[in-house]
Amino acid sequence: MVQSLASSGTLFTPTRSLKLQDSYSGDIVFPAPSDHGSQADEENRLRAVSVHFINDGQQVVVSYLVHGIICYSVQNGDQLWAITPPEVSRIGSSALSSNGKFLIAYSFDSGVQLYSLTSHKNEPISTYKFEQAPRTNHRVQVAFVQKDRGVVCEDTMVGLVAKVTV
Repeated sequence: MVQSLASSGTLFTPTRSLKLQDSYSGDIVFPAPSDHGSQADEENRLRAVSVHFINDGQQVVVSYLVHGIICYSVQNGDQLWAITPPEVSRIGSSALSSNGKFLIAYSFDSGVQLYSLTSHKNEPISTYKFEQAPRTNHRVQVAFVQKDRGVVCEDTMVGLVAKVTV
């Protein structure tokens, strides 16, 4: 499928139909987040590492490598709220709880952090530090398990899956 970006910043995807010939549907391109202090200066390229839909698909939560966690309206692309993790925190991946109220983020710098998406506070509810700092910047997956009562994440030091109780 071929996609083109119009000068207005709207992404158009060509579609085919038996009734309509070469019709187009518009998609929303979300605005770039603002820089968040020195961590964004170190690596200012915009890199979304995880995308999650909440509120019956009406909002999208995007976790960025150095620009934090930002929620956008799917309807108009407006930024609704942002969580800027404390300290230097490069997010490698994130996972959404099954009820859409919590987000767990794997940080290359500070372990695994649990955030409330209902309070939008910059401070995590909990932080689970690794015994040793990761030796590499490999992106590892993190996921909620056991009906959101636990989290699994790979440890880059030994390559094992670690389970954390939330």
